[in-house]
Formats: sequence, structure tokens, C-alpha cells
Amino acid sequence: APGLPPRPAPSDPAGALPEMALLVAGSALSGLLFQRLRVPGGVLLGAMLASALLHGSGLVDHRLPGWLLNAGFVVTGGLIGSRFGGVSLASLRAALRPSLESVALALALSSAFAWVGAWGLGLPFGQLWLAYAPGGVEAMTIVAFVLGLDTAFVGTHHVVRFAGLGFLARWWQPRRG
Repeated sequence: APGLPPRPAPSDPAGALPEMALLVAGSALSGLLFQRLRVPGGVLLGAMLASALLHGSGLVDHRLPGWLLNAGFVVTGGLIGSRFGGVSLASLRAALRPSLESVALALALSSAFAWVGAWGLGLPFGQLWLAYAPGGVEAMTIVAFVLGLDTAFVGTHHVVRFAGLGFLARWWQPRRG
């Protein structure tokens, strides 16, 4: 990916097993801890933080194998699709126009800010657009990965947005009782 140092290919797949075990264990424990602490999106954010720390510290240098990444993408897609269970066709039709309008507005605004950022910072427009565009952390990070863009950059922007919204949402909520 542009602007990133080249990643070494795993020289010995068997040598990657201890690192993969550490990565999976650390990510699972951190994800469960974040969930227990009631961090919004805790499992995902905790696992991302653990992986970033393990890779950044050099304790883990190998990437997950493609078959495991694809399995994760399939599970994520299935989970997102399952959220439509019980939604009537009439509800979907009623939501279509306002959904398209809000997406168009959000994409136009994020595109404008990405263009300014690309011009001022010299970063790739697509990377900035994905970082600023509305969407879930996992979806936008997957898109960045598939397009060969800086996933850490895109993911960090979405995590910060997500955490900020989670923190600020308490003041937007009407008080109960």
C-alpha cells in the first residue's frame, strides 16, 4: 500500500503458528475485556487494539492467512445480513428514499473533505474518502484492505469517530425519569 513499509512474507508457515496463537489469544482476551467494560463495539475494538499493539511492537510479524480472512469476511457479511430478519418489504420501501438521500449527502460531504485533505496533505483521495465516509469500522477497513489502501489509517479514523459518537451520544439522549 502507498506510504506503508513493505511487509515481509512469512518465510516459514510453521513458524507463524506461535505468532498466530498469540494474535488470536491476545485479540480474543482484549475483545472480551472491552466487551465486559461495555465499550461500544468492544469485541471488534479490543481485538483491533491487541492486534495493532502486537504487530506494532514486533511480537507478531505474520499476517492472518487468506482463508481465515475470507472466513471472517463471510461471517461479518452473514451477521450484517441477519440484521434484516423480520423487516418487512414495506418498511424497506419506505426507508429507501430517505436512506439514499442521506447516503448521497454524506458521500458528497465526505468526498469534499477528502478532496481538500488530499490536496492539502498529499494523501490518496480514495484513502481519505474511505476514512471520512460514513460506515462501520469493519466494513470500511475491509474495503481499504481489498483496495490496497492503508487499513490502519482508515480504521483509526472510524474508531475515533465511533468512540467520539459513543461518548457524545449520552448528551444527545433525552433524559429518562
